[in-house]
Order: sequence, then C-alpha cells, then structure tokens
Amino acid sequence: MEYVHQFSTRIHIFEIMQPANISRVIKEKMIIRSAFLERRVTIDFYIPKKVTDSAEISLLLINDGQNMEELGLAKILERLYQEWRLRPLLCAAIHTGPQRKMEYGVAAKADYLGRGAKAGSYTSFIIKELLPCIHDKFTISSFKERAFAGFSKMGLG
Repeated sequence: MEYVHQFSTRIHIFEIMQPANISRVIKEKMIIRSAFLERRVTIDFYIPKKVTDSAEISLLLINDGQNMEELGLAKILERLYQEWRLRPLLCAAIHTGPQRKMEYGVAAKADYLGRGAKAGSYTSFIIKELLPCIHDKFTISSFKERAFAGFSKMGLG
C-alpha cells in the first residue's frame, strides 16, 4: 500500500513538535486584610518563571487589578518575554474596593469633588502592608526598580 500526502506548504517536523503553551508567567492570587483600608484586598501576582538573579527583578504595582484579564496582561507579558523584550518583572495587580474613587488620588488632599479622601490610607496600605508582604512572600529584599501604573486618575497611587 502506498501512502501519499500532499501539503500546500512545507512544514518542518521541529515546528510541529514545539511544546504548546510554555508559560513564562505564573499568575497567583492573594488576599490581604488591610487595617488601613478596613477591607480585604485581592492582589493578582504575575510572576516571571526562571529568574536566575533576584537582584534583577523589578516591581510594577497596578491599580484596578481586576481589569488585567480584560486587558490581556498575562498574554502581553508572555509575548514580551518570548521576544526577549522584557527583563524580569513582578506585577502586583491590586483589585479596587467599593470606595475606589476615595482610595485613589493624591495623598495630601481630596480633589474639588471630595474624591481621594482616603488616598492617604491607600498609600499607607501600599507602603506599610503590601510592600512588606511582597518582600516576605517572594523573599526579595529589594527590587531593581519600582513603578506604579493605573488608568487615568488611578495611576496616582
């Protein structure tokens, strides 16, 4: 019996055999009870795999963390790592609470509509609760760089 198979394009066997879904990012959820915000805060961590030197990892805190799936953050990170366009980056996506407009803002004072009145408490949560928790959980004494991200006014955290 003769077997004949026609291909419209040539495919190399090694292209077919590439492992599917090799993830370079691990997503992990954590809930912190915040005394400053008087609520439970959910944080989604996007952790790079295979970090050889913890001194090379940077930290990105992201407000409105509940929107990261919609934004496609994991896929963006995967692509950037695959293309070697991103150094190790630990992302902490902080979910908002019911008083979002009060917690986000400039810590010194509320805006003309009274929004941001709890921004000082949010800052205290970040500095005194979240950052120590991150350092402890991931056993990283310091990060190469630290940054905060958000959308519109939410980048003020």
